[in-house]
Amino acid sequence: MPIIANRPARTLTLAGLALPVMLAAVPAFGQVASGGIGQVAQNVSATFNNIGQVILGGMFLAGVGVGGAGLLKLKQAAETQGQQVKYSDGMWRVAVGAGLIAIPAVLTTLNTTFFGSPNAGTAQVGTLNVGPR
Repeated sequence: MPIIANRPARTLTLAGLALPVMLAAVPAFGQVASGGIGQVAQNVSATFNNIGQVILGGMFLAGVGVGGAGLLKLKQAAETQGQQVKYSDGMWRVAVGAGLIAIPAVLTTLNTTFFGSPNAGTAQVGTLNVGPR
């Protein structure tokens, strides 16, 4: 009986996950008549890029939350002298929070390093004169 009771919840969860993806793709397919399949591909690529940026932002916010929870656990451990709440509980939360905060910066740096930035140009920093003039 519990398996049947959980089925609507799973269906609702899958529908809740699939709905934003379908809604994000609808504007891209609406441009088939005006821009062709190439425009559709560019729109879908831009949509997935934006979804990735939202996920990275969520990681950053989750890291701030987990890090803050870790600091509160460390405060509790200090107040109880480590008897009721262990210091390790707060430390691993702070470490996970720092990792989640760092993931967007690391992934952005790796993406720029391996694939380059589409808007990046070259900048001349200065000139180096060696030898006599």
